[in-house]
Amino acid sequence: MGIFFTSYHSIIKFIYIKLSNININMNIKKKKRSIDIMNQPSTKYKKISGFTLIELLIVMAILALLAGLVGPKIFGQLAGAKRDVASTQIRNFESALDSYRLDMGKYPRDLSDLVTDSTGKSAWNGPYLKKIPKDPWESTYQYVSPGKHNKDYDLYSMASDSQEGGEEDNKDITNWE
Repeated sequence: MGIFFTSYHSIIKFIYIKLSNININMNIKKKKRSIDIMNQPSTKYKKISGFTLIELLIVMAILALLAGLVGPKIFGQLAGAKRDVASTQIRNFESALDSYRLDMGKYPRDLSDLVTDSTGKSAWNGPYLKKIPKDPWESTYQYVSPGKHNKDYDLYSMASDSQEGGEEDNKDITNWE
């Protein structure tokens, strides 16, 4: 470096200028690098991840097969569940009918007597039910007093076919069987 420094101040100035030039040169090189990276030629076709049509069709076929095997079993259980609900509702009716008989001395003429007093007697201590429910197939329960099968009353739902009798899922749900 053959430069002679006359004062401390001139040395600091010289170092500052040299460091400033180095910084400026580094920034220019960085910018050039980033420009070079941006201007690199890109590949024409990039690999895109995803599923092929064949893979999607295979998955859909498997789901359809599972639905075909499992679906009927689920719907079979639904019919059994509706029959269980109807049996439970008939037992609830039996409790309400027995309470009515204890208060009034006889069974009602109609199921609506469990909700509202149609007799006008002071012994009526109802309502024995909040409302008369429909069976799970949205039909009304059948009530006959005195009954044909029971001495006091017959109470039944005609199940999904809405006709007396029937077999399997269409078999009536009764209070005598």
